[in-house]
Amino acid sequence: FFCIFIATTFSGCWSRMEPKNLSIVNSALWDIIADGNYQLTKEILSLPGSSGGKGGEEKSTKILIGKGKTPAEAARDDLSGKSVFGGNLKVRLFTEKLAKIGTLPILDFFSRDHITDETPFIVVVRGEDPQRIYSSVTGLSNVVGDYIEDLSKTQPKIKSQAVFITSFEFIKEFYAVGKQPVAGLVEIQKNDAKDYGSSMSGGQDAQDNSQGEYKLVYAGLAAFKDDKLVGYMDATETRAYNFITNRMKGTVISLPDGQSALKVLKSKSSMKADIENGQVAISVNLTAVLSDIEADPNIDLKDIDCFKRVEAGFNKQLEKEILASVQKAQQEFRSDIFGFGISLHIQHPREWKQLQEN
Repeated sequence: FFCIFIATTFSGCWSRMEPKNLSIVNSALWDIIADGNYQLTKEILSLPGSSGGKGGEEKSTKILIGKGKTPAEAARDDLSGKSVFGGNLKVRLFTEKLAKIGTLPILDFFSRDHITDETPFIVVVRGEDPQRIYSSVTGLSNVVGDYIEDLSKTQPKIKSQAVFITSFEFIKEFYAVGKQPVAGLVEIQKNDAKDYGSSMSGGQDAQDNSQGEYKLVYAGLAAFKDDKLVGYMDATETRAYNFITNRMKGTVISLPDGQSALKVLKSKSSMKADIENGQVAISVNLTAVLSDIEADPNIDLKDIDCFKRVEAGFNKQLEKEILASVQKAQQEFRSDIFGFGISLHIQHPREWKQLQEN
């Protein structure tokens, strides 16, 4: 017993690998090429002391491309000479072409293989050449994966005009009965402010990063039906989506008068499903706590009637945005990305069996 007890105090990592022998992936871009094979572009972090760079400064990342008939084969088509390590993977990127064809084989690979996990975000890349994402401006970050991770910590509290969906959440919504999945959306656009940061400190690398020909705009969402991409929502429509699905953490809404702005401190949404003569009606009830951070100088907020008019203006604006977002999903996507079906399933389980296919 004493020997067994001593052995537990000397346990070690039998499967350990030195970081210098690892190919640490920060982001991964999945695509499907002309011959039907999968193509995986990996953004690899360069560790201190690795070769590359000039003047003693190493390049922060390297790009490696693998191909294969299956996602598993493409992930292991690695010419780096090092073992792939996905524990630091921040985001999985899908091209438009791949997302429209179908993502089910890749989702299955994410769920099964030991070199993958379900924590990275899933994002669709919108643009003619998705490979440009690795030569585009990434804000104050040096790598794409870190850039999107940083946005996920700040953007929802400021604007809530995008979604940050992990691989686990996407897979869960894919298999859920009564809800279709959504993914984040990043668009590659021309960088009109190439001189941005030229007067800032940070060295030549920082200036080169801010003066790239293209920039990344992370806003909106990609809507799916089953495992296929069916369309996009813009920033305003995505804000409405976040209100309905209780993802709203904070935003600012400007009223039509152009001089009033209200900050949403917190909000809560609830759904109620009713059935009459075989027709389903979904009621969405929203409550929000607001702060007037920019007021029309012609309005006296000490007057309760003026205050109510500002509140009514917010209600009207929000209702307009929400209806537009729901109608787009219903008429254009024909996909229940809001989860109305889940509410119907829970509140009317018997009727759901006859209605779930519609």
